Amino acid sequence: MTDDVKKELAVARKRFSREGAELGSGLFDKLLSLHPDYSSEILRERSYAFSEFDMFEEALNDRQVVIESGAGVVADYYFAGEYALQARRLELSRDLFDQTIERSLRSDSTYYIQSSRLLAALVSHQLHENDRCLDYLSLIDDDVEILWLKGFDRVSKKLLLGAILPHEKKTRSD
Repeated sequence: MTDDVKKELAVARKRFSREGAELGSGLFDKLLSLHPDYSSEILRERSYAFSEFDMFEEALNDRQVVIESGAGVVADYYFAGEYALQARRLELSRDLFDQTIERSLRSDSTYYIQSSRLLAALVSHQLHENDRCLDYLSLIDDDVEILWLKGFDRVSKKLLLGAILPHEKKTRSD
């Protein structure tokens, strides 16, 4: 990406933050038409900007366009999974986290694996699929936690186990 396009993206992000999504999004649209060769990078930036305004459907849509174009990288799948979770599109979210894990393992890129497994476990718990949740949790370290997800104070293996295990014991004794 050229320095000029990087500067234009920085301006678009600042404007989006100051003026809101309606006006700021138009600048991103203009950049997409002026610089089609950088559409993936522009869409990633706009996706992040949308997420900052809790516009998770829009953020998800931009990441999905990048993925469907064939330009998707592991981070695109991960952030699409987060945005789908925050948009309450739970099955899609878990599918995206599974794809993140699979792609990470194939590429030897382990950065997103623990977080993806933890969030896939959270989604499975929300879908009342506790066995699947426990399967994900069995594959992550005990100290893994997520503090940055909007709408959730804290997500950790310990908290999820605490929510599931008493329920599992009660269900099995009934």
